[in-house]
Amino acid sequence: MVFSRKSTFTLEVQPTASGWGYLIRQEGRVVIDQPTIPVVPGQRSFATRQQAQRVGELVLTKMRAGRFPPTLSLPELDSLGAL
Repeated sequence: MVFSRKSTFTLEVQPTASGWGYLIRQEGRVVIDQPTIPVVPGQRSFATRQQAQRVGELVLTKMRAGRFPPTLSLPELDSLGAL
């Protein structure tokens, strides 16, 4: 996938069956569908909308900077209160 800094990315936070997740779209097309907390083993959704929003915003920042994949680390998730 090719991303340019001029691409329009949007973040949508949405409920899942067990909590919250997020979608990131590029020019309207879904490029990331994240219903669970990335990096964390298992299939655990974010407990709150705010957690999903904060993590999604960090991923969006990385993508807007041209990083793909926008890999996250456990310390980043911890600093955002998502663990």
